[in-house]
Amino acid sequence: MRPAALAALLALCIPLAPRAVAATVPAPAAAQGAAPRKPPPQPPRPAMIEVIRASYGGRNDLTPCDVSASLKTACNDRFSCAIPVSDSLCTTAAAPPMLIPILQVTYRCSDAENTRVRTAEKPFMLRLSCTPLRH
Repeated sequence: MRPAALAALLALCIPLAPRAVAATVPAPAAAQGAAPRKPPPQPPRPAMIEVIRASYGGRNDLTPCDVSASLKTACNDRFSCAIPVSDSLCTTAAAPPMLIPILQVTYRCSDAENTRVRTAEKPFMLRLSCTPLRH
């Protein structure tokens, strides 16, 4: 077969070549220059409570009862915690007469550097929370 005839025959066959078929199939997004899809972002992990110190006694009591250990056991590694303020927190010391005992807790959330201080009087509940505020 002559070169000219071979070239004409090849010209007829080119549209059937795989490149011609591939041209009709849309290329993936990455091949078109678009950035690959990222998985959806995960919701932020809620912060956990870390009790630093806790005391129970009168407001001006110079020797309040240290209840840090019991509150760490009850509240650490939780998102929120509610503690009933009562004399059962500290059985070794009673508040002086005419004083209302208070529970004061200093804590931080695992996602923050700053500390928070919460207080509540007997017989109320003290609530600690690291859950985000809803708007």
